[in-house]
Amino acid sequence: MTEQVTKTKAADLTKPEPARGSGTYFTPRVDVWETEQELLFQADMAGVKPEDISLHYEQGVLTLHGRVNPTEPRGRVVVNEFEVGDYFRTFAVHDEVDASKITADYKQGVLTVRLPKREEIKPRKITITAA
Repeated sequence: MTEQVTKTKAADLTKPEPARGSGTYFTPRVDVWETEQELLFQADMAGVKPEDISLHYEQGVLTLHGRVNPTEPRGRVVVNEFEVGDYFRTFAVHDEVDASKITADYKQGVLTVRLPKREEIKPRKITITAA
């Protein structure tokens, strides 16, 4: 399944099975924005601890992987709707990204990834001088 995420070729790739994990995989919901300066990804990865998130960017592919570990029972289970499994998603991202400046943070179950564009492709204002 390939879907167009932004007008500049950030597309969701077919999901391969990660090398490690629980065997159950969830596709996190992701919002993607593009500005003149960057691509911004926000992924809903509730239940994942920051140390259990793996984020990779290689050859134009951004990969998100988050491990959800089982919680200790707090008593007799009455209703059990949360599943244990891993979040996994990959995106093909255009080559305008400056890989050395990618940053990410994780707050309240949301992973935010910023992929800045290379300086040479950013729009710039050109000053005109009068002769």
